[in-house]
Amino acid sequence: MSDGGEAKAYYPVFLDLAARPAIVIGGGEAAEKRARALLRLGADVVVIAADPTPGLLELEADGGIATEQRGYVRGDLEGAFIAFCLSADEEVRRAVSDEAEEREAPPRERERPTRERERPGKTIFEEEDITIPPFLRNR
Repeated sequence: MSDGGEAKAYYPVFLDLAARPAIVIGGGEAAEKRARALLRLGADVVVIAADPTPGLLELEADGGIATEQRGYVRGDLEGAFIAFCLSADEEVRRAVSDEAEEREAPPRERERPTRERERPGKTIFEEEDITIPPFLRNR
């Protein structure tokens, strides 16, 4: 929510991620889903997770992504064009967000809704070769 009690508006952005470094912090199902989406877009995906899903390990074995089986450490966002923090650990999410802010390259991070800030809904809807921002889905 903004200071006036109104819902915050979001500006949809589409990025060309082909051959761009994309970092995914976290190794659960959400991280796997994000890594697969980034891979479909041609990004150079690196997943940093102490315990990646079998699907992430399979993607790595197939040569689609790189994984680093460890927890996040400061400096992991070095060189990233975009970063996604999908860790369930609030401390990790805060540390990734702080690093990204210092680098002036904001990540997309998993946030819990708070009274001060509403979490946006699903950012995209994909069907075959069509990608639609959520505000256009029901039109």
